[in-house]
Amino acid sequence: MSLELTFWWLLAIKLAVAAAVVPVIGMVIGYAEMKLSAHMQSRLGPYFAGGRFG
Repeated sequence: MSLELTFWWLLAIKLAVAAAVVPVIGMVIGYAEMKLSAHMQSRLGPYFAGGRFG
């Protein structure tokens, strides 16, 4: 393979990895934020409040 073709393959692989990793990181951060908010509010889920008012 020529050097230029190798460059484009490596670029495509790097872009694919970045396109897969960035949304996963966003989902993990979003999940952690929801879990932290739920813990601070003492909630059992998105529709049920915890504690004596549940």
